[in-house]
Amino acid sequence: MDVTARADDSADKKAAPIELIGIRKQYPDGTVAVGDLSLEVRAGELVVLIGPSGCGKSTVLRMINRLIEPTAGKILLDGEDVMRADPVQLRRRIGYVIQNKGLFPHQTIRDNVGTVPRLLGWPRARIRERSDELLKLVGLDPTKFGKRYPQELSGGQQQRVGVARALAADPVVLLMDEPFSAVDPIVRSRLQEEFLRLQEDVRKTIVLVTHDLDEAVRLGDRIAVLSQGGKLEQFDSPADLLGRPASPFVREFVGADRGIRRLAVTPVTRDMLGPLSGDDSGYPSADLGTSLYDALATMLVTNSDYLRVTEGGAPVGLLTRHRLLSIDYPAEQ
Repeated sequence: MDVTARADDSADKKAAPIELIGIRKQYPDGTVAVGDLSLEVRAGELVVLIGPSGCGKSTVLRMINRLIEPTAGKILLDGEDVMRADPVQLRRRIGYVIQNKGLFPHQTIRDNVGTVPRLLGWPRARIRERSDELLKLVGLDPTKFGKRYPQELSGGQQQRVGVARALAADPVVLLMDEPFSAVDPIVRSRLQEEFLRLQEDVRKTIVLVTHDLDEAVRLGDRIAVLSQGGKLEQFDSPADLLGRPASPFVREFVGADRGIRRLAVTPVTRDMLGPLSGDDSGYPSADLGTSLYDALATMLVTNSDYLRVTEGGAPVGLLTRHRLLSIDYPAEQ
């Protein structure tokens, strides 16, 4: 297959599942960074690895793309054992975003984004087209930013470029190591919002490392909580993690305010609603699927005990403040 054919084929790549089977990383001095970790990341899923400092989160990420070789166990990418793959070719199939962006300071933004396609030998016109397409996707106008250099951009803009570069060759997997931690809280929140929008468009299989529980809850489809030695304490959806901590370690880790976080990831559903009344047009309204946190905030701001819930613009029922505050969650384990 020639170079041009490989470039054209890249557009057909789909998200791929990742399976970690009993992976272990032990260093020569006897230190065990990751003991015996097994978990599966579904195709198109965003899984967050979180835990205290030194629990092996970043080590796991680097073992997936073989920046660090595992001591034991298997890592399967779309069913293929990564240890049997050429490490250079493997890394070109995997997008990698790190905390400090890792941009090349003497290359333009457009050239930075086109790094991997250039290594793959894509035609120059195709590289430029792909780079500009991705800059637009992450909210940067290529006519304005394409010829600039990294030092001419803000931290948040540089982080966007890092994400664009990781996506350039249409990788089947995206690995992200604390990608938003180096920017201030306001910019971080905006980047998280943009990233969620981006994931809706590109639907990659993503493994993201963070130390920020709020970020994990906001971004993750599922969250893996690790303790020292890479021990998997719990692997669950944000709502189940917050509502049913599997161990004292997880309960302490998610904190006493997990109830508030839980409201933020629990949507308003039909079974929470009562019938519409004859005179509910004056009540505040929210869409079905709105988080309970936002629903309660709307009630408090408007000093109302009722919320008119709609779907597609049509009212479907009433949510009362009493019902919201008395929802019967499953008991904690």
